Amino acid sequence: MLAIKGGKILTITGGVIEGGTVLVDGGKIVKVGKRIKVPEEAEVIDVTGKVVMPGLIDAHTGVYVEED
Repeated sequence: MLAIKGGKILTITGGVIEGGTVLVDGGKIVKVGKRIKVPEEAEVIDVTGKVVMPGLIDAHTGVYVEED
């Protein structure tokens, strides 16, 4: 289990959560919010001062335009 804590979370449907937590279990997001209870066994990553976008995996694309 992984807890990403303290960052500014930009959600798709819930707006912006300042100082929130993203809880991940088995590679899946299980909870996102301000008052998430973090289990004792969870690895905690402090992201205070950073922006977290849960669910965004890779914004990079391999599509390009080739000119002659």
